[in-house]
Amino acid sequence: MSSLLRVSACLWLAAAGSAAAADRSAPPSVRPATPIDHPDALVQHPLPGLEVVWVPVPGLTRVSVAIRMAHDATELDGGDTVLTEALGSLWTEAAGSWDAAGLAARTRALDLSVSVSVDAEDTTLWAELPRAAWADALPAIGHVLADPRFPKGALKRHVQDTERFWTVDAADEVRTAGYLATEYAWYPATHPYGQRPDLKALRTLRDRTLRDLHASYQGAGPVTVVVVGDLAPTAALDELVSIVRPFVGASREDPAVGAPPSPPETRWLGVHVADARQASVRVRLAAPPALHPDALAYDAAQWILGGHFLSRLNANLREDKGWTYGVRGAWSPGRDEATWTVRVDVPGERAADAITEIRRELSRLRAEGPTDEELAAFKARRVADWNDRLLTAEDAADAWLGARLLGLDLADERARLNRLQALDADAVRSVARAWLD
Repeated sequence: MSSLLRVSACLWLAAAGSAAAADRSAPPSVRPATPIDHPDALVQHPLPGLEVVWVPVPGLTRVSVAIRMAHDATELDGGDTVLTEALGSLWTEAAGSWDAAGLAARTRALDLSVSVSVDAEDTTLWAELPRAAWADALPAIGHVLADPRFPKGALKRHVQDTERFWTVDAADEVRTAGYLATEYAWYPATHPYGQRPDLKALRTLRDRTLRDLHASYQGAGPVTVVVVGDLAPTAALDELVSIVRPFVGASREDPAVGAPPSPPETRWLGVHVADARQASVRVRLAAPPALHPDALAYDAAQWILGGHFLSRLNANLREDKGWTYGVRGAWSPGRDEATWTVRVDVPGERAADAITEIRRELSRLRAEGPTDEELAAFKARRVADWNDRLLTAEDAADAWLGARLLGLDLADERARLNRLQALDADAVRSVARAWLD
């Protein structure tokens, strides 16, 4: 036997002997997670209507920046969501004197990523960059924010892709059809979230149209900036303020799009998709907004029902019945209104049965409430979520931006987590009876 083989044999015997000696008669003990202490933020107000939130994270090599501009939903949308969608999609194509290639080259050189999301209530620019590039990247971020350009080629592609979506994909894909039918059934056409697409306006889309829409942001409302990273709170503060100054309006309460009228009764909608073997089922209920007194207990109820892989709905429709690859419940809590939507795809002949089972699980939670194991698992999950909020700079920026949107600081959120840990089964059952009927 060669030396190599002798060594391998000895190692294998040693490993086997060690494994045999280990006591595996019982699973190892699991120590539950406890909430960690996050660094607090420094909140500054350099201008009326401007809030700058610095979140220091020592040792972090990248910086995440979020610039949220509040605006009036009606003024922004102008009754035409295809325009706001185009603005968000094309905002980062080119900027100032940089054409598409020039902007791409500059962002690559800085290792800078920039994206923009346009919503009914606000618009947010997100940027992520190396800490070492902070001073050099700020001017590029400013150009993208203040002076976006919309090349003809990019405009043409966007129009073609969007028109194809509304005329072909939305009608032929069951999931998309289910999503749109749910949204349009829930929100009336007069509500910002329910405005129907105007393809005529889409086909006449021009660079000037989007630049005028962008200009409507000037001084439209308050601006919140969140900076996460290993930076001093004074790092280029003056330049950061100068970048966002044109967009800052008078300090005021953020506009609310308002809750949609509650459906007067249960409504059943069916959308025929030719040759589809699958049925995409959506069940939507009104839910408590983020700061509603019932929100914490409702969070537990919706998580237990459909918020994770071992949820009741998934155990029923996937593990027991075998009708689907998975079912999820999505709670979307805003400041002023919220919904909870169950989404599942099943064979077409099982659509009615799936709805029956969903209603059965809601009824069971209303009657019985959660088990001790379910409630403990939910609380552990929310502690893990709290501990993960600084997992990346982008995660931290998103968490802080959401908190400030609700008027919360770190102490407020920690207090909410503590109240959540004190929830009992009776509180969850009571809220389920109030909202999940």
